[in-house]
This record gives sequence, C-alpha cells and structure tokens, in this order.
Amino acid sequence: MKNILNTLKQLNWVEYSIQFFLVLISIIIAFNVENYRDYKQERRVEQEYLSSMVDELKVDLEYFNGEVSIFNRHLDAYDYFLENKPDTLSNKDSLANILFLWHMDLRNFSPMDITYTSMKTSGKLELIENKEIRKQMIMLEMPIKVITPGQFKLTTF
Repeated sequence: MKNILNTLKQLNWVEYSIQFFLVLISIIIAFNVENYRDYKQERRVEQEYLSSMVDELKVDLEYFNGEVSIFNRHLDAYDYFLENKPDTLSNKDSLANILFLWHMDLRNFSPMDITYTSMKTSGKLELIENKEIRKQMIMLEMPIKVITPGQFKLTTF
C-alpha cells in the first residue's frame, strides 16, 4: 500500500491534468465540428427543397398566366350575353356552355405540390429553418373553395 502511495506521489499530476484537458477539449471540438457539418448539410437540403418548391410554383404561375386569357374570354362572353339580354334558347345554351367550361377550367387545376408532400410525409418540414416560410408552406395545403356542379342557376333575362 505504501508503494502505491509513493508511486502516486511521484507522478507528475500537472502533466496528466493538462493531457486530460487537451483530450477533453479535442472531443468537444470534434462534436462541435460534427454538429456544424450536420447543420450545413441540413441547410443545403433546405435550399434544395425551397428551390424545388419555387420551380413548382413557377409551373403553377405559368398555368395561371395561360388561364387568365381564357378567363378573360369567358368574362367577355358573359358581358356580351348580359348586354344583349339573350332570349333565345341557343343563347341560353351558349351561356350554359360557357359557365360549364369555366367551371371545368377551375376544377381541373391541381397545384404542383410534389416537394411539399414529400417533405410532409417524410417529416422533413422541420428542416425549413424560417418559421414564417414553414407556416406559409403549411397554409398552401388549406382547402380552396371549389365551385361545385349545380351551384350556378341560369335565370332568364
């Protein structure tokens, strides 16, 4: 027992303490470097998702830009029928056709949501660091009131 105590007294504790703290600091630095690398990887993935969503929104915007001219033609047709007070069956049928086609145009729209759906189903919405952007993404999923068949009633003028 005395030999063990003498050996412990002869050890250079300052040197061992310094080595211990150097190892400890090295481990802490390694963890921080790994965390930083993971953070940067998550930001890259986030940017890929956001870029993909922007591309999908551009596709939707192109669709709407194309549909604007169609909707304007529908509105012109409505104005024409309202101004001319149609009283013949063919005009009423034409107006009904226009209403039906406009309704079909609205009903056939399906927004591009591949990226959002992928993020939602895989649980990766939390990758979006900006809470406001994440909130707006979730709001995209909120239902839009769609015109249902039979909602319009044609009246005679």
